[in-house]
Amino acid sequence: MQEPTCLMLGVLIVIAFIVMMLVIAWIGGRSVDVLVGQKTRALDEILRTGDVPVSWRQPHVKRVAHMRDAARVHEIKSRAKADYLHKLTGLQSYVQKTTLVADEETRESVLQQLASIQSSWEVKDADEF
Repeated sequence: MQEPTCLMLGVLIVIAFIVMMLVIAWIGGRSVDVLVGQKTRALDEILRTGDVPVSWRQPHVKRVAHMRDAARVHEIKSRAKADYLHKLTGLQSYVQKTTLVADEETRESVLQQLASIQSSWEVKDADEF
């Protein structure tokens, strides 16, 4: 009677190991999407439109939507502008370091476009975002 119990225990251990490996693979995929995918999507949107990506704007828009105090709204929009510029600087750093850029000519072109976009964002008033 102990043989079937040991066999079932062995099968359960193998199944638990497989499930654990699948969960680890899923978590790894999500991590890569967060680290690379979101940056790549934001970079693409910025280069296509020249505007702040929707994913960056959403948290700030939600905060401002229910505000009535104009001074507080302006303060939040000013912080949002600083946040956008900070994230854009982070994207520039990412483009400088990543190996996902086709070649150095492409990297320089993208960095020039981002520098131009950054300059245009810096002169915009916080209310224009």
